[in-house]
Parts: sequence; structure tokens; C-alpha cells
Amino acid sequence: MMRAAKQDANHKELRDEARKMNVGWFDCFQLKKFCDAFIVYEGVTVAVEVKDGSKAPSQRKLTEGEQEFSDKWSSYGGKYAVIESKADLQGLIENIQHYRKLNNNH
Repeated sequence: MMRAAKQDANHKELRDEARKMNVGWFDCFQLKKFCDAFIVYEGVTVAVEVKDGSKAPSQRKLTEGEQEFSDKWSSYGGKYAVIESKADLQGLIENIQHYRKLNNNH
């Protein structure tokens, strides 16, 4: 019997926060060996893995499949981030804003 993929406890909270910030959030956590979501902000797409920051570090490690996806995605130049909290999400958005400013000045 196939079981549904588990969602981290903070996934919905982070998704809702992203949407409040006018960040596109597209869930794909149901897929094995993939990321949990893609976010899009100011034309920049980032594959995102959500981890529950309240868990022990050993429980927040990427699975083998998640690590394989991260490595392959990044090898093609894709942007990838692991977020555990609203602060991580905010930091990611700030990094995108900074990246856009740098690239718009050239």
C-alpha cells in the first residue's frame, strides 16, 4: 500500500507566510526524491526543502533522495534552499532582492 508523503509540521505556516509576502509558492512535497516546493519571487525561482526547525538536527537532515535532487538541481545552475522558519524564508527573500539588485546594475 502506498502512503502519502509527509509534510513537515511548519510547511503550511511557511507557505502561508510566503503568500502573504507576495511570493509564489508551488507545492510538490508529495513527490519522492524531490523538493517540497518551488518559490518564485521577482522572476527568480528557488527549489525549497522545508524542515521543521523544532526537531533535532539529526531529524532535519536531507534524505538521500532530497540530497540527490539538491545536487542535481544545483549542478544545472538551479537555486536551492532549505528553510526551517519564517526568519529563513525572510532571509531567502532578502537574498533574492540582493541578487536582483546586483544583476540589474550590470
